[in-house]
Amino acid sequence: MPSTEGTHTYTEIPVIGRNPVYSLTFIVYWALLFPTATVKNFSGLLALRFWLASFGSPALANGDATIGDMFVLIYILVGLSMWVLSAWIGPVFGPLIGGFAAETKGWK
Repeated sequence: MPSTEGTHTYTEIPVIGRNPVYSLTFIVYWALLFPTATVKNFSGLLALRFWLASFGSPALANGDATIGDMFVLIYILVGLSMWVLSAWIGPVFGPLIGGFAAETKGWK
């Protein structure tokens, strides 16, 4: 049988778990928000947005597994529904609110 050592993610190692991965990436994500808000050129904004997406993605990639760990089997569908709904509300209302803000204040 071929070895699968090294092919799993760090969140699936029981000793590490998901919380350290969530915490570390959230701290870096949070720290990158400040330079993103004050950047003066568009190329810097794109680069910082790339890093924000990279450090913000573990919550999206592992969110369903975390919901599965939090709820008993009969309530997993309710938990996943709320998680998916919250993931869809941001992209719907974010550009709408951001469009009004950019129209009023400008993008800088």
